[in-house]
Amino acid sequence: MPPRSFDELVDKAAFIVDADVTQVRQVLKSSRPPIQDVVTEVTFRVRSAVKGALRSGDSAVCVQIAGRLETDDKVIEVLGEPAITETGRYVLFLNWNPALQSYIVVSSEGVYRVTNGLLEPFGRSDVARHQQSRDVAIFLRDVQARAPRGAAVK
Repeated sequence: MPPRSFDELVDKAAFIVDADVTQVRQVLKSSRPPIQDVVTEVTFRVRSAVKGALRSGDSAVCVQIAGRLETDDKVIEVLGEPAITETGRYVLFLNWNPALQSYIVVSSEGVYRVTNGLLEPFGRSDVARHQQSRDVAIFLRDVQARAPRGAAVK
């Protein structure tokens, strides 16, 4: 369910980072054998942490429940959830998933590509659309005002 407000989006994430995505790959996960799901593994380096215990300069991997993968005999795709497919600068809203032992993107609503200092939201909600072409510095300031940098633990 998409967030109803900006505050709800910020509250939903334990970690919010301005990051450089350095690698992206789609992989198959068997969370419920024999069913296979496709996920996108995103390697990133933190530019600045707005919320949570990650620090500037940290490198980490997060999982996004999204993507498309073609095998020899089938195509596996998460429909309706746009995946990160390119490296570059992003603002990511994350949580820690103890079952996966990984950071996980809250949803496409928590993915914002940054191009020339302006936001390009992946989400389709009103909250996301209102951030379109917004200056990333102002956005991060507003996020920080809503979510003081507490120590989220994983």
